[in-house]
Amino acid sequence: MEVDSREVIDWSVVFFGEYEKHMRDLLERSLRVGDVAIDVGANVGVHTLTMARLVGPAGRVLALEPNPSALKRLRRNVELNALEQVAVVPCAAGAYATRLQLRVPAEDSREGANPGLASLVALETPHSVVEVDVQPLDAVLRVEPLGQVSLIKIDVQGYECQVLRGATETLGMFAPLVVFEFEPWAWRQAERRWEDARDLLEGLSYELWRLDAAARGGLRLLPLTAMPRDHAEVVAMRGDGHQAGALRGRIAGPMDG
Repeated sequence: MEVDSREVIDWSVVFFGEYEKHMRDLLERSLRVGDVAIDVGANVGVHTLTMARLVGPAGRVLALEPNPSALKRLRRNVELNALEQVAVVPCAAGAYATRLQLRVPAEDSREGANPGLASLVALETPHSVVEVDVQPLDAVLRVEPLGQVSLIKIDVQGYECQVLRGATETLGMFAPLVVFEFEPWAWRQAERRWEDARDLLEGLSYELWRLDAAARGGLRLLPLTAMPRDHAEVVAMRGDGHQAGALRGRIAGPMDG
């Protein structure tokens, strides 16, 4: 990676060798060579690079990022690794096609070191504004068909519910594992409720789990029967069939080695 240790993600990579270890562990347990993965809110590409390594040249990764500064670095990091299996799409994902204003942390603010805080709805700290394209994920995949989608990761600072609404065709057709961030304050800013996402996913036969990264041995999945009261990484899996059971076992079981 091309890194700038003044920024939050890069600092973590430089000094700890990784960023969001729980997400890397989840990806390593979920993806296999030849799989198709989608990174919605790819930022500078830390998780995109992990996805690409796991699926290999035979797989595909679709990385969506609307923030121009993060997008430039995402493309550079993909180029540095010669990842032909990665397609970078310069847009945000949402419920329908439109153009919206993306709030980007001001460079001279305390939050400026974290481009991951950029949001279409939920940034009240000092920021600049840039107009970006928004496309439903279903529409993006009609232009960039990838085949059987195995996993979708969503981290969009309060816009997660709209991303899910724009991906119902993909979810219904391929039943990928979905992992998304639930941040109560950001969802309130977006005027979206937990029940909106829950009802949409359960209507597509998904079961919801909370990813517990503090469990002994790495990861654990906890059934989500009510709205989380604080920040949560939510894992959604189709609850039917042997494949779902095997996947739960891989995610929640002990790490190899």
